Amino acid sequence: MGYLSQRKSKARFNVFINIVLLVLAVLTFLPFWCDPNGLYAHNLSSFRIQYYFLSAFFLIVCLVSTYLFRSLAFALFFVVNFFSISDSANIFTNAETIAGEPFKMIYVNDVHDLSALAEYGKDNNVELIAFNNLGAPVDPAGVYPYIDYQTSQRTSILSIQQPISQNRIMLSSDIEASYVLVKAGERVITVINLDLKGMRFGERSIVFSTLFNFINRQDNPVVIVGDFDMPAFVPTFKEFLIKSQLEVKNHVVFYNMASLFKSPSINVLGYKNVGVEKVTRLNSYFSSSPAVLFELSVE
Repeated sequence: MGYLSQRKSKARFNVFINIVLLVLAVLTFLPFWCDPNGLYAHNLSSFRIQYYFLSAFFLIVCLVSTYLFRSLAFALFFVVNFFSISDSANIFTNAETIAGEPFKMIYVNDVHDLSALAEYGKDNNVELIAFNNLGAPVDPAGVYPYIDYQTSQRTSILSIQQPISQNRIMLSSDIEASYVLVKAGERVITVINLDLKGMRFGERSIVFSTLFNFINRQDNPVVIVGDFDMPAFVPTFKEFLIKSQLEVKNHVVFYNMASLFKSPSINVLGYKNVGVEKVTRLNSYFSSSPAVLFELSVE
């Protein structure tokens, strides 16, 4: 490549880096200037994990290319996005407890083979399966003897042990959650299964307010597992976590390469006496979307 061609190539590369720098600067800092309860802050904050990874990538590119000032700018974006995410979510590690009773549960959406799911759970000593949007009703009796399911319900729970109590919560006029009181060792816990996919933007405050009021009435440790239709680092979710004193226990769950471009929205929430020891993404042969096995520890 000739000298002039090299200069043109470098000039194009500089323009590209400058454009990326400008775009990432806007995406990183604009949510701080928007109304935290507004649509812009919600949508822009939903992809902070992607801004974080992009900042890390272009920081490395600029360091290799010896672009000092651009490297400092990308390092700033990297740090700002890291702290914006990590004050309410876990990027790479789970929140574990020192010691506690083991409790395994599976969360899965869009189930089309409940029998296969139940068999897998039985073979792996899973105490509870939280499933949503069952495609075809199948009775898995004999595998999981206790099931909370009706064809009109969106969220349901299978339990290997007889629940102390079970019922449903109407979070809004058309969004419901199911819950059971079961034992983790000798400790009684309340497990809530929810699926907020498709929640309208205007429903957020009603849904989270109703959920908070229910949690606040519980005498037992609460574990919430579900698809919240938003990552834990958006302002609405952060506000709920602060108010309820619940914490995100699992690391960010990505199913595959394609999911890296989506907002991570599946989480397990609990108080400080609940930890997640391991998160395993399962094959999706019994559902349209991948299932997740959470291995909990409850003090």
